[in-house]
Amino acid sequence: MKKVLLAFSDGLMAAQLRTVLEQAGFCVCRQCAAFQELVDASYENEEEYVAVTQTKLGRGSITQYAPMVSSRCEILLLLAEGEEYMGRATGLLALPLPTTPADLVESVEMLFETMPARLSQEARTLPPKPKTDEQRELERKVVTEAKEVLMRRNQMTEEQAHRFIQKRSMDSGARMAQIASHILSTDGDMAS
Repeated sequence: MKKVLLAFSDGLMAAQLRTVLEQAGFCVCRQCAAFQELVDASYENEEEYVAVTQTKLGRGSITQYAPMVSSRCEILLLLAEGEEYMGRATGLLALPLPTTPADLVESVEMLFETMPARLSQEARTLPPKPKTDEQRELERKVVTEAKEVLMRRNQMTEEQAHRFIQKRSMDSGARMAQIASHILSTDGDMAS
């Protein structure tokens, strides 16, 4: 069954969306009250999700949290009346409100249909894992150092820094150590 995450502050809107999506055959498996909760839910298991959300939730903005969402989760933004389209800037699919139930369902379905092709392409491009314990330990150290840079420079928690590196790794098809090395080289460039 195709699983959907909802992230809305308006309980009535969330209930209406849940009804439309469940009637269309989707499983609304989680309703989130904050973007960090949405990020956490996107990593709970290896399943694919579509997250239906708004651009602002509490004090957070989707532009802050979208890079931390699992690569197995596509995001559909529902834009309030008069709100500008953010899709190009964020790489997210947006749908302006008011919308019809059919448009909502078609948008969610389209995200599910395009997801498997992207994921199978990513799986084909992932480089092999390191072969020795020494190589694995070296990669762990590089990732740890990069997390420390992100925590210091970008004021992330350790968990956020790890998710940031992990997301970039999944999106690019590069190992986490490669992404971490790039972060460390950027930090060195700024210090010089």
